[in-house]
Amino acid sequence: MSEGLGYAALFDAAHYSCHIGHAKPSPAYFHAVRAATGMDATSILFIDDRPANIDAARQAGLHAAHFQLPRKAAGAALMGLWRSFGISL
Repeated sequence: MSEGLGYAALFDAAHYSCHIGHAKPSPAYFHAVRAATGMDATSILFIDDRPANIDAARQAGLHAAHFQLPRKAAGAALMGLWRSFGISL
């Protein structure tokens, strides 16, 4: 996804469960992400296509949003989602 969908150019970091060793929605996944980034949970925006993962991220204290592909005008929709969290490019 990082290369094929161009996520590497859009995000500061991408944390895939296959690299972390914990699967979402396990709390261990979100703790590992926090440890890897060194960031406070409230400084992290988690984006996912599964509601259970969104709920788990929020329970771990992260900001979280649902986003699913394919989506018409996906780029504009993703930018709108970011803006709703105060993120601009």
